[in-house]
Amino acid sequence: MMGSFTLDYRIILIFAATVKVCIGNFYKIEHHELTSLENRVLYEDAFKCDRKETCKQFTTYASLSPNRSPRIDRESSIKFTKMPDSNVYPSCAVAFAWNSNREGMYRIQHQNMAYFLTVQCTMINNTVTAISHHDIENPIEVKGHESPCSYRKKITYARNLEQIKQFVDSSTSCRQFTRVNCKNMMLFSASTQYGSLHDRNGISMSYFGGGPRDGKGCKCGITNSCEMSGTVCNCDVNDLNWYIDEGYVVDMHRLPLTKVCFGDNGASSEVGIITIGPLECQET
Repeated sequence: MMGSFTLDYRIILIFAATVKVCIGNFYKIEHHELTSLENRVLYEDAFKCDRKETCKQFTTYASLSPNRSPRIDRESSIKFTKMPDSNVYPSCAVAFAWNSNREGMYRIQHQNMAYFLTVQCTMINNTVTAISHHDIENPIEVKGHESPCSYRKKITYARNLEQIKQFVDSSTSCRQFTRVNCKNMMLFSASTQYGSLHDRNGISMSYFGGGPRDGKGCKCGITNSCEMSGTVCNCDVNDLNWYIDEGYVVDMHRLPLTKVCFGDNGASSEVGIITIGPLECQET
């Protein structure tokens, strides 16, 4: 019996070492120490790859001790895109686990995504967050455009829009920050909308970040705290002082934002400064 046990144990060690060598070119995986029967973890069918150089992970983990569980519970049946000398992770949380909780740019491919997406993995309010950047995150000054939405600016992301949509749809929650600094520039009058955000489908929205999803206006309009009574945004005061309307768009059916447009800034005393933050998502 002892000889059989020793042989079986050696076979398991050889199998584990073989798996580690085979998948080392794909991913850097932190293995559990196989130092005792009590702490041993089994690895089964680590990767299966097809001729299109995509790999599907079937890795399962099972501690032989009922009182112990693996440190990292990796997801199963997740499709990854094989990249030479690169890692593709199923989430930012897994990327953190495999890289000593180091923040940075990682290639992430959720289960329902056809391709990976390069995002910034970071911590926001103690929550792992994936950030997708775009080309107009710095404040933009808008002036010289009087007619409603006569100034238009497209938002371009690092990947194509369909990939960004897939990333949003496979996340738990997403948000995007917007800020409008304004002087003598309205967003809404009683009958006219001078500025708007455009959603993922290019549809003009009737609210700005923090505003009502099923109405029009800004965050202050929900709380009845706008600078002037009867308005739905602080900017609607429309005088020579500076005002701010800011907040997050959180409706995932709208994200990511794809365009901004503004008007009522044709006179020399009228100006707006627009800031659109990156897309921030918490993953499943």
